Amino acid sequence: MYLIKKEFVTLLKQNAKTTNMTITDITIKRASGYGQYLISGVVNGVEVTARTTDSEAFDYLNDEDYPEKQQQAIEHCMYKLELSYEILQIF
Repeated sequence: MYLIKKEFVTLLKQNAKTTNMTITDITIKRASGYGQYLISGVVNGVEVTARTTDSEAFDYLNDEDYPEKQQQAIEHCMYKLELSYEILQIF
């Protein structure tokens, strides 16, 4: 596992917000470990996975009864996938 410095993560976050990315096929499932979830998706044609501890993303990603919560879950998952994609491009 790579240790990523805080400045590097800040740079990735800024780049992810300004780069136009296509993200499709977002899914989330439980991962091994309490409160851990695995987000999967396709970013610019590349399969990407990311981990999160956001249980609301897991609860609301596919829940159309709460559109505001669902939108927040989608945005969270997209953000995590964007960061993972950026890291993959560097390494």
